[in-house]
Amino acid sequence: MDRARAARPWLGERSRRDPWRSDEPLQPARDDADVDHEGDEDEATRARREKIERLAADVDLHLRLALIGFTGPEYHEFQTELTRYGLDVMTGWLRSGKIFAKMHDARLGIAHPREGALDHDAQDELAGETVAIALHRFHHDVLLRGKWDPRKGASLTTYFIGQCKIRFANIYRSWLEKETGGARLIDPTAADPRMNTPTATIDSPEWKAVARGYIRRGTRAVRDPRVHRVLELIATDHTQAEIAVDLGVSEKAIERMLANNRDRIRKLGIA
Repeated sequence: MDRARAARPWLGERSRRDPWRSDEPLQPARDDADVDHEGDEDEATRARREKIERLAADVDLHLRLALIGFTGPEYHEFQTELTRYGLDVMTGWLRSGKIFAKMHDARLGIAHPREGALDHDAQDELAGETVAIALHRFHHDVLLRGKWDPRKGASLTTYFIGQCKIRFANIYRSWLEKETGGARLIDPTAADPRMNTPTATIDSPEWKAVARGYIRRGTRAVRDPRVHRVLELIATDHTQAEIAVDLGVSEKAIERMLANNRDRIRKLGIA
């Protein structure tokens, strides 16, 4: 199973209507010189067929989700798969350095950071925040407003990745500004003295109180699903090291995620 299909399990739910006719007249036989060309045509036809089938499946999915108001368990499952797909794509582009060419092609050119600044932790942080915000905007600005049009040829995932690129530009520029200004802080208390929360470790009673208050309220005001997961694990007495293993990131990355969300946590009145 390829990456795209693994990220989009609903591809198996194909439309019953076949947009291709099977009653075309047979074509005249060709000699051996045409074999390679014929193979190219078959490959192109196959690609067209697969694209149409993907779009048909997406139309069916979009209709089902629209009928339930883009909410509920099925929409949550769809959103979870979009999250995985988006993280896979954005992290891959960041790891390979292709993100700069992709942004240039989208006319969203971004500057390169200083050498070594865009490490794996920073890449994971940028990808996570990008996908979290893109999910929110995709739901409110695209799906609820009926802006996705399959007749234009873009699948739901392609359209979503387009949203990720748009959101990444501003997120990256904000990150780069902090980098170049020397203001990239891991300690949220140092950045905002009004927020009395621990910083050296998230295993302290104070952080546990913050996390339990957040989870008790049943809120998802923090847009990054990884940060929500961190708070869930803190609330259930997992250590910082255990949380790092669960998320597949470093302990410093966890501290940075919480620091970047300090304002939202404070506004909830639970810190």
